Amino acid sequence: DWSSDVCSSDLRTEAISDDDVRAMIDACADAGKIRDVAILRVLWSTGMRRASVASIRRDGLVRRTGSVV
Repeated sequence: DWSSDVCSSDLRTEAISDDDVRAMIDACADAGKIRDVAILRVLWSTGMRRASVASIRRDGLVRRTGSVV
């Protein structure tokens, strides 16, 4: 059964810690990389996959509500 293989794999132990994510965001912010900060914050706060984040277009952003359509 494939689900037991996935659940028993070591993938869960390879997740990035909250402290590591904060360190990456801080490093990007310190370097003035606003775009990178935004990407990391979206990935971290929403759980979106990288392909979904990469496909976000400016006209899909709703600044008033902070949502993506």
